[in-house]
Amino acid sequence: MSSITTPTTRLPLPSHRLLESQSGLVHIELHPPYDGEFFRGHFPELPVLPGVVLLNWTFALAAEVGFECEPNSLKNLKFTHVIKPDTPLVLELRPDSEKNRVGFTWRNEKQSCASGLLSWSSSNV
Repeated sequence: MSSITTPTTRLPLPSHRLLESQSGLVHIELHPPYDGEFFRGHFPELPVLPGVVLLNWTFALAAEVGFECEPNSLKNLKFTHVIKPDTPLVLELRPDSEKNRVGFTWRNEKQSCASGLLSWSSSNV
């Protein structure tokens, strides 16, 4: 995907906390509760967190820790494992200021669930 449109209205973030920020890496813990707002209609018999919700949280959390530009590119996006309600998650952000981009990975306790690369046209990474 070469160009993206970030949402003008952000979804509320579930409870989250900064675990660590060192050597350029940022780790944020988040626990999405079973809430109709996040899982509504995706799928009633077996609720799964929609990828668009996860991306919304990625943009919001990246901005919260200081990446103030809106990304204009999303590359290498992979959803590798479904996220069920009440699954604790950790978001890892890996900035590369020389290339104006941030890599991200969402993990549960056992494995990677999603990953990708956000890029900006400005040097505010």
